[in-house]
Amino acid sequence: MGQYYIFVDIDTMQGLHNEYTGVKLMEITPNGWSYFMRLVCSLMSPNGPWYRHRVVLAGDYYNETDNHEMDYYNDSTRVTFPRVVALETHEHHYYFINHIKKCYVSLTFEGDDQLHPLPLLLALGNGRGGGDYYGPQMDLIGSWAGDLVSVEKTIPNGYQPLDVSFREIIN
Repeated sequence: MGQYYIFVDIDTMQGLHNEYTGVKLMEITPNGWSYFMRLVCSLMSPNGPWYRHRVVLAGDYYNETDNHEMDYYNDSTRVTFPRVVALETHEHHYYFINHIKKCYVSLTFEGDDQLHPLPLLLALGNGRGGGDYYGPQMDLIGSWAGDLVSVEKTIPNGYQPLDVSFREIIN
């Protein structure tokens, strides 16, 4: 059986609810800029409601074995954000910024097999269900979950790049 995920702003306990809510991790992380990823990034951009908030991509199996205090998947309030417009990515280059670790990831994509890093860096519960990520740099999966994050057009002074290249391994 598969594990399903939802983006949650843990500062407001709002969970993004739309037609992509409750999908498997590898269904959220296609290469390039899907409409859904442009919408998620817009929520975390300077004009978005989740700008510089603590955001996670919560799996529904995350709390089952670890006895965490909060079950982000089930305890968040589902919100649709009808007024948020998806980012226009053909005009600008964007960076996913971690304000706790003082680092960033470039949101550019090279090759058809490169996965979008944002959901993978925020994922809680990877490895517990079908449709989860198994590939290079698994130690980075979820490493930004709960940190203050944003999506920006410029890199803050003094922040260092994090080299990620998540790729799906096809057997």
